[in-house]
Amino acid sequence: MPWVLHNAFLIRAGDRLGVVLDTERPFLGRIGEGFQYLSEVVKLALEEWAAMLMRMVGKPEVHRFASDIISALVWNSSHKLQVASWLYLSKLLHKLSKKEID
Repeated sequence: MPWVLHNAFLIRAGDRLGVVLDTERPFLGRIGEGFQYLSEVVKLALEEWAAMLMRMVGKPEVHRFASDIISALVWNSSHKLQVASWLYLSKLLHKLSKKEID
């Protein structure tokens, strides 16, 4: 849900949530750039990456590592994503209701 994170950054600067998210923007940007670089590397050597991932799928260490990463992301951002999701939904419904009135 990158659009939700983008809309969360657009919250007024005086809002406490906006200030917290604004300080995390460089961190999230680095993560995004890392995924872009990884996708570029995978595109350059697709067969090698596919073979490596197939070997790694069966290893329990990879499963534990992935679950640790996912749980850490959910733990640290669950409240912010919920608030950002509701804000985005509210803005979307407001726009839709405005169109119906006009």
